[in-house]
Amino acid sequence: MCLLIGFIIILYVSYRLYQHFYPTPNISPNGKYILISGCDTGFGHGLAIELDKQGFNVLA
Repeated sequence: MCLLIGFIIILYVSYRLYQHFYPTPNISPNGKYILISGCDTGFGHGLAIELDKQGFNVLA
């Protein structure tokens, strides 16, 4: 049990360090076009809707 908890703590600390040293870049949606294929249902559909809300030009 202690081994599992230790492993989870190590994973969490590693993840947080990765986020600190490699932050996600903020991309301005102005003038950006995104082509999404397979967006009738599921993941592609949700992604197309979310990117449109963020201001990207979505070609689906």
